Amino acid sequence: MADTSIGEAIRKKRIELKLTQEELAEDICSVGYLSKIENGMREPSNRTVRMLLERLGATQELGFKSGNQVEDFRHNVIRMEIMRAIENHNVYEVEEKLWIMKQLMDSEDVADLQFYEMANLIWLVMCGVKIDDYEMRCYKIWLMSRHEEDFTNGVCASNLNKTEMWILSNIATGFAWKNHFELASKIYLHIYCSIQNNEDLNRTMNKAKAIMCNNIAVCMVHMKHYQKGVNFCNMGMKNIRFDGGFMIMLHLMRVQMEIHKTEKDGNKSQELKYIIRKVYEICEKETGGCVNYVDGLVKTIEDRLWEGQLIMSL
Repeated sequence: MADTSIGEAIRKKRIELKLTQEELAEDICSVGYLSKIENGMREPSNRTVRMLLERLGATQELGFKSGNQVEDFRHNVIRMEIMRAIENHNVYEVEEKLWIMKQLMDSEDVADLQFYEMANLIWLVMCGVKIDDYEMRCYKIWLMSRHEEDFTNGVCASNLNKTEMWILSNIATGFAWKNHFELASKIYLHIYCSIQNNEDLNRTMNKAKAIMCNNIAVCMVHMKHYQKGVNFCNMGMKNIRFDGGFMIMLHLMRVQMEIHKTEKDGNKSQELKYIIRKVYEICEKETGGCVNYVDGLVKTIEDRLWEGQLIMSL
């Protein structure tokens, strides 16, 4: 269920049971409303979702011991959708999903609050808001669940959950924005190793490892450790094979392109530019994405990737 929305889950189970929309929706909601839920055009209430899943007999199958656990599933779906929107630089979708999450979240749940605050901070950056103390703002979110830590002496935190890894990664990004690339790379590497050394996480978080490889490679480029940068790009590419993620692959290729450009290897640089543009064209057609306009000019995909060289999702 990792990449399935609540609407997709309902639709797949309905088709599997050979039910019509009329049969599923009876006495719960209108057929038109169910159709919009299945197509991701409406966010239903928890009560409606619970009733639909109970009729489908799918609460147990989707990992719920009871209908009351539907809310947890919806929280996870919204989190994944926010993360995908950040990864794809979709400002409007992040804003929309944050609004939905705010309606669903429990104000007493620290994990929910941390995730929301981190996503909201990233959304501000995506909107062009300049935040000079970004790493400190991230650190305050970190302190909601962790004790104080002096990151300048290395990272000591262990047993990190996914949200904490995400926050820690963005603390590193804040350091990188201030040209503390060595410190940032150490934090990114700590996150990579935390995933690698946990059997369950290592199996399910290949995309996150690829993101850490990209961010470390960017730091290596800025520190002029070009071969190390290439090595981390190659590691990232190996990880992304397992989980997909066109945008992360484009980021990794863009870092390699920068390395070849810096080392005056024009042929390889141009070759990568061509591949990046072709892959991006395919992504645009498949997702219906739009081109960013700045000051009335269309920015090339390679320019946009290098401006946002450090990936802020996980």
